[in-house]
Amino acid sequence: METSSRILVVAGSIATGKTELVGALSSVLGVPPFRERWEENPWFDAHPRDAFFSQMWFLLAAGADHARMSFAGGVQERCIHEHARVFARELLVGDDLRLLGDVYARLDARLPDPALLVHLTASPGELMRRIRLRERMQERDLTVEYLQSLQWRYSELVDGWTRCPVVEVDTEAIDIRTSGGVRHVVARTTEKLA
Repeated sequence: METSSRILVVAGSIATGKTELVGALSSVLGVPPFRERWEENPWFDAHPRDAFFSQMWFLLAAGADHARMSFAGGVQERCIHEHARVFARELLVGDDLRLLGDVYARLDARLPDPALLVHLTASPGELMRRIRLRERMQERDLTVEYLQSLQWRYSELVDGWTRCPVVEVDTEAIDIRTSGGVRHVVARTTEKLA
């Protein structure tokens, strides 16, 4: 696949190292990074009654980034599939979940599949340790139980994934914050893209 049409997705739960890896892969592959813009979401970390608006914002922002990547390629942190099939299913119910699912289905039908999905993992206990270390206000109320539930939903997503090859990276075994860890993931990624 040509670089101009390369769409890579870095997926994974909270605190797995997605942002760092998106930057590294973008630099090595010469394609733009599309980081999750959680700080721009006006409903993020708002009252639980605003979960629908927050999840819809994330879905539409990821969809817009994916559409941009359709023209020039890129590396995306959190794709539409994660927002709809992991986070929305965890946080929404009833009509809210159905409406978001309808929007997701329309986006999914119009956007090209990624060329590769890089799935970052770590145990819920390790993720909680990392979350506490970085001390983000938006993450102060997260629990190990919530992270376990997300882990289950990610497993469900990735285990049934057939759209493109998947590179699984256990970020407890491979520290992607180090140059050696990044080289390892880049080698595995470029091998799958060849």
